[in-house]
Amino acid sequence: MTKDAEGYYAVIGARPCQPVVVRDSEGILAKAEVTAEDLAAFASKVQNGMDFADNTRASGAYRRHVAGVLVKRGLKQLMGGDK
Repeated sequence: MTKDAEGYYAVIGARPCQPVVVRDSEGILAKAEVTAEDLAAFASKVQNGMDFADNTRASGAYRRHVAGVLVKRGLKQLMGGDK
């Protein structure tokens, strides 16, 4: 998770092929007061916006779940608190 002049974005690896950049193009996080629901909505966008494959280390379902958890944690840290 990071933020630049265009807003927040996540870069997700540990999936098939190249890492994927997911931007907050809808402005989910571009509010004065971001709620827990907003964090969950962006995490869901990340989770559902790409394929996660199984391999000998982890299932695709597990990778999808972990991506959502880490996106929410990263956003909380970037925004300076525990929302």
